Amino acid sequence: MKKSKLSISLVASFVAALGMSSCSSVKSSDTSILSFKGYDGATYDIVTDDMYAEYQTTDNITKFYDQILEVMIRNEFSKDDSDLAKKKSYATIKQEAEDRVSDEKQKAEDSSESYKTAWNNILESYGVESEKELLEHFIYEGEKEAAEDWYYEANKDNLTKEYIGVTDEGKAYEVSEDDYIGGKINSKMPYHIRHILVNTSGSGSEYSVDTISEDNAKKLSRVAIRLAGGKETFGDVAKAESDDGSASKFGDVGIMTNSVSDDGKLQMVNEFQLGIYAFDTMFGANKDVKTEDSKGNDVVRDSLGISTVVSNFVKSSAFAPADDKSGTSIAGLTRVPYSVFEDLADYAETEEDEAGYDVSDGKEQIFPRNILWNKYLNRHNPFIITDNKRVSETTIVKNQTSADYEGYIASGSLTVGPRFVSAKELGIIGSSATDFKVLCDENKNPIIGVRSTYGIHLMIIQKSVLDFNKGEGDDVSLEEYYTTYVPSDSDFPKYDKSSSKAGQNKATYVNYMNTSTSDYRSRSDELKDAIKSYDSTYEYRLYEVLYKMNKNSFDLTDAGKELIDNIDNYIEVQRTDKLYKQASGMERVWDTFLELIEAQNTTRQNAKRRIPEGCIVGFKDSDFLKDNEEEYKEGGTCYYGKK
Repeated sequence: MKKSKLSISLVASFVAALGMSSCSSVKSSDTSILSFKGYDGATYDIVTDDMYAEYQTTDNITKFYDQILEVMIRNEFSKDDSDLAKKKSYATIKQEAEDRVSDEKQKAEDSSESYKTAWNNILESYGVESEKELLEHFIYEGEKEAAEDWYYEANKDNLTKEYIGVTDEGKAYEVSEDDYIGGKINSKMPYHIRHILVNTSGSGSEYSVDTISEDNAKKLSRVAIRLAGGKETFGDVAKAESDDGSASKFGDVGIMTNSVSDDGKLQMVNEFQLGIYAFDTMFGANKDVKTEDSKGNDVVRDSLGISTVVSNFVKSSAFAPADDKSGTSIAGLTRVPYSVFEDLADYAETEEDEAGYDVSDGKEQIFPRNILWNKYLNRHNPFIITDNKRVSETTIVKNQTSADYEGYIASGSLTVGPRFVSAKELGIIGSSATDFKVLCDENKNPIIGVRSTYGIHLMIIQKSVLDFNKGEGDDVSLEEYYTTYVPSDSDFPKYDKSSSKAGQNKATYVNYMNTSTSDYRSRSDELKDAIKSYDSTYEYRLYEVLYKMNKNSFDLTDAGKELIDNIDNYIEVQRTDKLYKQASGMERVWDTFLELIEAQNTTRQNAKRRIPEGCIVGFKDSDFLKDNEEEYKEGGTCYYGKK
């Protein structure tokens, strides 16, 4: 039976792969340039002179590659003593394939078309001509999937290291060719992220005269106040408030990687993802990274596409006040005073003054909530929420320009709740800098804000790729964090004797939240899939390791050796191309983001009708309005029309 199965494979699938109409035999012949000795001792032609002459082009090298890979995989599952077959037997794979054929036949039965028409359409969709060929197609799919699983299980430690890309010492993980066939591609630099999304209207393309609704203003205020209150976890607030599907997962959006799609897009929207990178790169520069030199940061920066220009952009503007009038601070990382969020609720409903006059003839851009929105939050660069004071609301100097007014920041800080942590303690500013406090979650993860086309994202980094360490004491190394074991497994990471939690399970991606066993398994499977699929050239690894295992089973003429060399070169070219596309894709994504920030910066600095924040006082304080009457008349700084 096995001999028949192998022969059918060679005739049916190989001929189909080459697009040939017939083949009289698969036994070795004088015209063979590449043959293979199968499990049964018989030698089979894989490539003949005629085939080679017809398909010897770069475009068709994949047909030879596919053909040789299939021979090796199917041969492994033909042997009872094969490591691959021990993982999943041929009998199991065949039964699953037969079940799939039955499912397809049922689809044809249930079709509104005639059975014959529907069945032929199904066969055509799989590139086969008969039920027998469809069965063989499904058998090979099952064998190939099982072979990929076998490769993963045999190499998961190295694959995880490649996926992460940075060692415990903060250096680039380098594949050793002696004991492991690696992928030679960019690592994914995983980040585990959670967020709260507050939807806002508009596309975000109006950088100085945008508007938010009364409900938006109240919700933004409510979310910030709940986060600062100290009585709820970040996940609790996310579950109650986030305007996207992550709410049901307590704000968890999973693992974010640096992969750039073929159409040039990141996994998350640019402001979200690049905001995380910009923040964490600056943050990481001040962290106590356990490395002998700065290579650890360089490894991460390079993989995140942070060039010298972008790095300087991040460094030069680290946490400038959001209402600073200088160009770099408007473009870069900024801080927004917590009191802004409190006042958003106070002014959310204010659309007329105490005398009943409409603000600026009802123009929404001049509503107090929108003055705050445009000044502090309608910006596509990342920010943190701090205890810094804002400019005195009751100070409006006659003939003062909007830019001058916004450039003034009062010194000192406000008294805030327990969720605000010293920036020095967090390590996001140096010891010689003036300290301030930053809103964090319950685990002292800074909350990072950014505005995208969807609204305001308030994000935390559950695990940063810059958190590399040896996992000693209370630390959890990157490899431990991204383990695919579940808590019930004996190999699940545990805290060592130097930790106050000695012997307890460590907090990893799988169990960072205490949930059900099924959730742990689900997250473990999700992580396995991520590690297996991060390399788009993953299949080449399988080809190389199987060829190494079966090399002595191939009989090659000079032309056959040339063909194998051509396949090796093809694989190398594909890998090099993927490396280039990833690197250039990250560069283009950053360029697009920085162009947006540049446009925002220019628009905000040149805006002729951005209303000073102090003007909002007059809408609630009639005495203040009388004292500054000239500023509220037509032509004044705070002019608004009457009803």
